[in-house]
Amino acid sequence: MTLIVLLILAAVSLSAVFNDKGIFSRAETAGMKYNESKAREVLETVLLADGQYEKNINPNYNQDEFLDELIKNEISGTEIKGDVAIIGEWAFELDRTVPKIGRALGKADKLVFSKLTVSEPILATDYRTSSFIAKAIEDKSGINRIELWLEGKRIEIHTENYNNEKTEITKEFTVNKNGIYTVKVYGDLMASETVEVTGIVPSVEFTPNGSTEWKKQHTTKVTVKETGEQVTEMKYLCG
Repeated sequence: MTLIVLLILAAVSLSAVFNDKGIFSRAETAGMKYNESKAREVLETVLLADGQYEKNINPNYNQDEFLDELIKNEISGTEIKGDVAIIGEWAFELDRTVPKIGRALGKADKLVFSKLTVSEPILATDYRTSSFIAKAIEDKSGINRIELWLEGKRIEIHTENYNNEKTEITKEFTVNKNGIYTVKVYGDLMASETVEVTGIVPSVEFTPNGSTEWKKQHTTKVTVKETGEQVTEMKYLCG
C-alpha cells in the first residue's frame, strides 16, 4: 500500500514539473519572453534614437534603404525582409514613417512572406525610359497591393491593388528617371526588392516661344524633362 501511494505521489510530482503548465515549461516560456524583450529593446533604441535623429538632420535619410542599412549596421546579424526586422530569432514589424516598432511578430521561422523577384532593368533604344518586371506570389493569404517607390518616395501612378490574389502576379514597370527603385508587395507581410536604374538621358524639346512668323531676332523655348538627376548647366552651341 505504501509503495502504491509513493508511486502516485511521484507521478503527480513529475506531472507538475514536466506538463504544459509545469515548472520547466514556465521557465522556458519566461526565458523566451525575456529574450524577445531584449531583442525588442535593442531595436527600439536604434529606431527611436538613431533613426529619428537621422530623419531630422540627415538630408540623405529615407525610410527604405537608408533605414535598413542603419538598423543592420547598428545591430550585428540583423536581417531585414520587407517591413520586418529579424533580431536573432525574433521578428518585429517596422512602422517606417516614424520610425518605430509596429508590432511584435514572434518567432521569425513561423512567418510567411510573399515571394518576389525583380528583373534587371532594360533601357529603351532612345534612352528615355527603362523597364523591369516584378513577379510576386503569396499562396497563403494572397497579395493585396504592389507599389513602386523611388528613393524612399511612393510613385502614385505605379500603385496597383489586388483582392488577396493567390496566383502569381506579373507586373511590368516603365520609368523615366534614374535612381534606386523599390518594389513593395503587400500580403499578410510586406516583401520588397530594389533595382537600380541608370543610363536614362534628359530629353530636350525646342518650340517657338510665341512666334508665328520669321523675324531676324526671336526666341525659342527650350524644355528639358528631368530624369531624376538635377540639370545644373545648359549650353548653347552655334555653328
